[in-house]
Amino acid sequence: CDATIIEQAFENGLDTWYGNLGAKEEIMPNSHDDSQYLHISNRNAVFQGPLYDIVAELRECIIPDIDYFFQAKIRISASDGTSSSLCSGLGENCPTMEFGYLDSDDNLRYRPLAEFHGVTFVDNEWFDVKASFRFEASYLTSANVFTALLINGPEAGIDISIDDISINLPPAESYPDPNDVCGDLIQNGDASQLGGFAAPMYSFIKSNTIAVQDDGDGPEFFITNRVAQQDSIAMSLTTGCLQEGSIYTF
Repeated sequence: CDATIIEQAFENGLDTWYGNLGAKEEIMPNSHDDSQYLHISNRNAVFQGPLYDIVAELRECIIPDIDYFFQAKIRISASDGTSSSLCSGLGENCPTMEFGYLDSDDNLRYRPLAEFHGVTFVDNEWFDVKASFRFEASYLTSANVFTALLINGPEAGIDISIDDISINLPPAESYPDPNDVCGDLIQNGDASQLGGFAAPMYSFIKSNTIAVQDDGDGPEFFITNRVAQQDSIAMSLTTGCLQEGSIYTF
């Protein structure tokens, strides 16, 4: 199994990408870089959008309960060519990611994976989106009849286009140096080492998300929609490196 579990630019067809539950999927030309992309139209509900069928062989390669990095190019646009989406106009009903599966008892379940924080979508424009998330073990069990990755959210009548999709494990530099594990307890502390991903930083409140933004003075971590005093940035330390009575520089 590779560190990259999905890498799709739609130059060789759909693979196992579809329009969810009756939405129309098409490979179209003239993406953001003049290549091909996946276009989903005929959406009649918010849950319809790009769907990736995670086949059993790929499921076996996914490690549960560990961060994965997702990035893609996404564009939203009105099917009629004139309307404005709620996401573009009001910041509502913007694209999100979900995981869906049918378990062995024929229960169809959907679980949120990520929102694309720090992205202000505008209709008819391509945007670079990034998110990190974890697959729970229950998502991946071989007993499930099927499992799927879904991108949805915009209201009916809004088309979703997507290109240059990748999902991969964090690179080696997001982990401590194996030859000096205790030399630096925090990786990516300046938010600049992982190409816009916040890992290994995370939100102490699991329902929220730490993201990276750059307003021109360099990248920095940010968090919005805080719901509690402790809803802030958190990081895990290698406890074996912590020594009682020692002084640490922060």
